[in-house]
Amino acid sequence: MTVNNGHGSTQSFAYGNIVFTDDIPNLSNDQRLPVLVTMTNLNGCLAMPSGSRSLTGEILLSDGAGAVAAFASTDKSQEKIGDQYGAR
Repeated sequence: MTVNNGHGSTQSFAYGNIVFTDDIPNLSNDQRLPVLVTMTNLNGCLAMPSGSRSLTGEILLSDGAGAVAAFASTDKSQEKIGDQYGAR
C-alpha cells in the first residue's frame, strides 16, 4: 500500500519533484498488487479535459507499473481531514 498526504494537483503528488504523470511509464510494480491512497488535492480528479487523465487515473490504467485500486480526492480537500485519513 502506498499512502500520500500533503499538497498535490491533477498531475503530481506534491508541489515538488515527487511523482508526475509523465513518470508513470518508468515505474514497475514487479507483479505486486499495490493499492494507492492519496489524500492530496485533485489527484483523483475525474473532470479532466478530453484525452487526459489525472495522476490516479494514469496509475490505475498503467500495465505493470500501476495500482489495482485507489482511494483519492477528486477535488480540493481539507488538509486536516486528509491528515486523519492518511494517518490510519
